[in-house]
Amino acid sequence: MKPGVVMFGENVPMQVVEHAFNLVDRSDGIVAAGTSLMVYSVFRFIRRAAELAIPIAIVNVGPTRGDDLAHLKVPALTGAVFGRLTHTVARPAATALQPPLAAAVSSR
Repeated sequence: MKPGVVMFGENVPMQVVEHAFNLVDRSDGIVAAGTSLMVYSVFRFIRRAAELAIPIAIVNVGPTRGDDLAHLKVPALTGAVFGRLTHTVARPAATALQPPLAAAVSSR
């Protein structure tokens, strides 16, 4: 039995790619989290967002292939960032992005 995932070296089905492009085209922004974007099957969506001037945020400890395209780069662990965001969203907006997360955020 094969799981419902695309294994390294396999192609993403074209209907899936087309659907993902459609979602990017209609989005207000895109977030890439926990990926270096070295695999083109994901990086192509970041490039598409950049072509359409859709804001791009990247959350990753190290450099990524999309850093030059990002409007916001958060050089931190994905779990820490989204854990903090989840906690922040549950509170009033006045507490949003307090240190240390605010110190980790850099923008171009």
